[in-house]
Amino acid sequence: MGASMHIECAVCRVKTAKADVSYVVSGKPKHEGTNYNVKGSHSTKIEAVVSELIRLRDEDPTVKVLIFSTWDKVLDVIGEALKLNSVSFRRFGVDSKSRNGILQFKTGCVSALLLPLRFGCKGLNLIEATHVFLVEPILNPADELQAVGRVHRIGQTKETFVHRFVIRNTIEERMLTCLESEDASEWSNENLTILKLYDLFSGPNEEINVENNVAVNNS
Repeated sequence: MGASMHIECAVCRVKTAKADVSYVVSGKPKHEGTNYNVKGSHSTKIEAVVSELIRLRDEDPTVKVLIFSTWDKVLDVIGEALKLNSVSFRRFGVDSKSRNGILQFKTGCVSALLLPLRFGCKGLNLIEATHVFLVEPILNPADELQAVGRVHRIGQTKETFVHRFVIRNTIEERMLTCLESEDASEWSNENLTILKLYDLFSGPNEEINVENNVAVNNS
């Protein structure tokens, strides 16, 4: 291949074929300011998750979304909120029916699949989905890449999106700041130290702009 078919990294100078590069567009969503009514009384985050899913379904009734959380209890609450708002979903990892739930999600009229991060990141091919919801920041970047990799992989022909839900002025915002400002590998399980966790919980909370939607265009 000629030189024009490669892109050189500005940091490490390694050349990569253009065909192997994915382009990430980060910005405020066009629908910002649009309110979607959510039935029930929920926390700010749960309401935001359900509202965004309702919006996506309103734009495309066939949309399929993966919802990841580290915590089973959070997925329980999201499931109850989705049920209350008549949003069809399946849950992975809670019983022996998980595989049937995945099949129904892939082939039926099911809008959302709820996955615990520890189960949903290993070997699942879910390219029928085009949206990934990360309900909270994930300290280990490898886990986040695995989650996103369920939809953004070989065989995917559609544009895919990642939505991050972060509450301002909380530990979540500091987590996002750390993950964006440092070498991501420093937060892997192998490199994480007590000192880094101490700094995370006690450090200053810098003001940042949090984007809740990142679009990934397949090249």
